[in-house]
Amino acid sequence: MLELRNNINTRSVNYILLNASFSDRIGMIDGKAAAILYMYANKKKEDAHWIDTISFSLLEEALSQINIYTPLTFGNGIAGLGTLIEYLSQEDLLEVNTNEILEEIEPYLLSAVYGAKLKEINISNGISGIGIYFLRRLSARTPATDFQVMRYKESIIACVDQIALAVESHETWQLPDFTIYDGISGVLLFLRKAQHLDIYGPKITELLNKLSGNLFTYLNTIPFRWDLIHAWFCLFYCNSDNANPFITDAVETSFNKFIREGACQFDEVDFYDAAIISMYLRLIFIRFKKDGSIEELSIRLQEHTEGILCHNSLKSLFPYHKAYRAVPIGLQKGLCGVMLPLLSLQTNNYDWLNIINISF
Repeated sequence: MLELRNNINTRSVNYILLNASFSDRIGMIDGKAAAILYMYANKKKEDAHWIDTISFSLLEEALSQINIYTPLTFGNGIAGLGTLIEYLSQEDLLEVNTNEILEEIEPYLLSAVYGAKLKEINISNGISGIGIYFLRRLSARTPATDFQVMRYKESIIACVDQIALAVESHETWQLPDFTIYDGISGVLLFLRKAQHLDIYGPKITELLNKLSGNLFTYLNTIPFRWDLIHAWFCLFYCNSDNANPFITDAVETSFNKFIREGACQFDEVDFYDAAIISMYLRLIFIRFKKDGSIEELSIRLQEHTEGILCHNSLKSLFPYHKAYRAVPIGLQKGLCGVMLPLLSLQTNNYDWLNIINISF
């Protein structure tokens, strides 16, 4: 099994090396930023030097592609790449002065916040993704000036205000997408991280409680779908510090019922989602000490994904995408979206999730 898994990871690294440079997209959800993150996550002592060299080369390439038409978003643009750079620096994977790299792009992200240029509130294409960038900048290893810190905090407050406005004017928790990248689940992750800052606490707590409570109620009214695992994981995670009075033991009871339904619909899971769903289930089991049947389902999903990867070429699973004009390598329906969760399941290392505000 170990040899099989090593073979899958080696093939994936090689596939990225062959195809990443052809992508014009630099973001985390659909572009080069995800490939760079995967390369660093795959780094071992024996191959550290060449991984560093290749990853830094890809990073330089992505930075050189930024122009006036590059999206500002986390999913496919500047915020995602900027968050990655700051993350790599804070994890001692990249020795750079992040202020020097990011100072030129930061005004454009500030304009996205104060100009209300983003109409969505999710991580991928919305204001929560910009908020994640500024949260990450507050923890920069290179000390920011007092003025920069104030500006970052004000931007985070502005992001929260825009989310609150959207919640007041729409039933936001009933978005058709419940995933972390494109749905309400990612908004919860941004709010939970922002809640821990010594700013705007009551407002953020009120908003987080409202969204979590309504999401829980809504999840209990709709039939089983595999993508809802994202939302259930976020409910457990956002209540892990007992900050949310809406989430009680009733969540565990409802989730166990939900999982029993899922076990009967195993064949309906999408290959491109199976690994990340498996990872969220494993984290629910390990971190929140839940029922052993959750771990069993997680293992089944992991082995299902590994089996498909073992018996199919990566070219057939991740072919050229006409809209992207490249092979899909991002976190959503791309190679890294399958391989990063799979790598975490194999190594029990989930550090990369910190880039979307999930940490233990």
